[in-house]
Amino acid sequence: MKNILKQVAVFGLLFSVKLFFSQNYEKYSLENGFSHNDYLQTSPLIESFTLGFGLIEVDVHWDGNNLMVAHDASEIQNDRTLETLYIKPLSKLWVEGKGRPLKLLIDLKTPWQDTLPQIQNLLETYPNLHQQVQFVITGNIPPKELFSQYPYYLMFDGRIGERYSQNELAKIAIISDDFKKYTQWNGKGYPKAREKQTILETIDKVHSLGKPIRFWGSPDEINAWHTLMVYNVDYISTDQPKALAEVLERLAKSSYTSKVSHQPYQPKYKNFDKKKAKNILLFIPDGVSLPQLYAAYTANGNNLNIFKMPYSGVVNTSSADSFITDSAPGSTAFSSGVKTNNAYVGVDKKGNPLELLPDILDKYGKVSAVVTTAEVTDATPADFYAHTTNRNDHTKIISFFPTSKLKYLAGSPFSGWSEEIENHLKNQGIKIAKSLDCDLSHSKKTLILDQTAEKMKLDKRNNWLQQAYSLFLNKLNKNKQGFFFLIEASQTDVGGHWRDLPYAVSELQEMDNIVGSALKFADENEETLVVVVGDHETGGLTLLGGNPKQNKIFGQFATMDHTALPTIVFAYGPGAEQFTGFMDNTDVFYKILKALNMQHENNHH
Repeated sequence: MKNILKQVAVFGLLFSVKLFFSQNYEKYSLENGFSHNDYLQTSPLIESFTLGFGLIEVDVHWDGNNLMVAHDASEIQNDRTLETLYIKPLSKLWVEGKGRPLKLLIDLKTPWQDTLPQIQNLLETYPNLHQQVQFVITGNIPPKELFSQYPYYLMFDGRIGERYSQNELAKIAIISDDFKKYTQWNGKGYPKAREKQTILETIDKVHSLGKPIRFWGSPDEINAWHTLMVYNVDYISTDQPKALAEVLERLAKSSYTSKVSHQPYQPKYKNFDKKKAKNILLFIPDGVSLPQLYAAYTANGNNLNIFKMPYSGVVNTSSADSFITDSAPGSTAFSSGVKTNNAYVGVDKKGNPLELLPDILDKYGKVSAVVTTAEVTDATPADFYAHTTNRNDHTKIISFFPTSKLKYLAGSPFSGWSEEIENHLKNQGIKIAKSLDCDLSHSKKTLILDQTAEKMKLDKRNNWLQQAYSLFLNKLNKNKQGFFFLIEASQTDVGGHWRDLPYAVSELQEMDNIVGSALKFADENEETLVVVVGDHETGGLTLLGGNPKQNKIFGQFATMDHTALPTIVFAYGPGAEQFTGFMDNTDVFYKILKALNMQHENNHH
């Protein structure tokens, strides 16, 4: 008896360590997947096993000759036996070296007195599975007093409210209950507060026994799965293994808990109505719309500098030739006031060069700068100094920098950067630096190529963007006629393309911290308009849960590409009152000029 209990204890530990007491839904993995009525899948066992699920259910009938797999006796088919669908394939997987720990939940639909001995007889012929698979008996199970009579590889499904001795508890692999006993919740919204409390108390009680818990009859969709994970349910039940597997597999990239948060600046909300702007601080969080902003707001404890900006509007982002834009025409609209085609940089839809903001503002003595967390030749920064119909022609793009009116440019070098290109630029009077630790006391056009720029914020980029912002702002602010300064958070877009919520939100948090510095500067300077606007949305982000008190957010991306979602514009300072209501992305350009008391006409329609 002691040997049996010892085997059971060791065997149980193998299956419990990774699953018990998940204190945070971010810790869930594919092992927490429970394939309910698995035999109804196109490939019973194989699909859920290959996906990595830790609990798989099969309903079994003893028909007097064979252990048949079916929910009801009327559904029995002669070729669908427990051995052919589950036991033999499992054995083969282990023989081929493809096995892994698993709980096979066998639901007895016929009396245990007839069925369980047949299951035991079958399993005795597959000794290679005894140490690898827990065969958990549920449904018509024997009295708990008889549990100890069965071999260590045969375990049982416990029930809520049943009292078990230590010996009986040692033979229990999981404890289960009917979810509908607690709530009639359909998966939309959340269970009522009292129902939730009862569910949580039940889960805690099971965990206090050192056992994992599962529910049957729970809603089967993403909001319900997420809620059950938040509640610390160990096995998430589904009849849609592939859909649940995608959610579980992507949890690390779908959930984010911010380890750091910044205290937002409190704007003075001065009366700028009678003032005209002299300076422009334009922030472009690439690929960002309201879902990303609200995710950052939640992850920062319901605080965001951007949300403290008093004027906001909705921005249509479509390009001239596509309902869904890319960054090239998206930012060309901001830099020129003209809609152009996808992939076009600083040119109209016929390919003609456009007059860009730095060129226009130079006529008024204003100096311009661009800093980006991407390559300096990426589409968004390029839209403010280059002219090409191919956003990927980086060599051609950088060739426009010497003749453009953009004076300062900082980011990372593009992959095709060469000594030849560098020397060519230097020969045209360009000062090139390899880090932010450079001297800007001279009057030369400056190109800063720093590999640090394109690192992830979560991967030791540290405060590069903040430092670049401060470096350029200090220089720009010395120009008496004013300045234009674009700050692009490029990798918010990359996070969307990768469907990586922590990536996207952490990048946006960094930009928001700098926006706070910009708002403070605007209050002190009183002649600076601060504008924050995304060029498009990336990923189709949907927010499904969060907890601002814990800086947690959970969401799913619908795509790895851009979407047609409009973006949101925020403004503060002289002229900010223009940025309200619905507008086209080209309107941002004209509103900036109007704030500067300037006019510009173009014939590119």
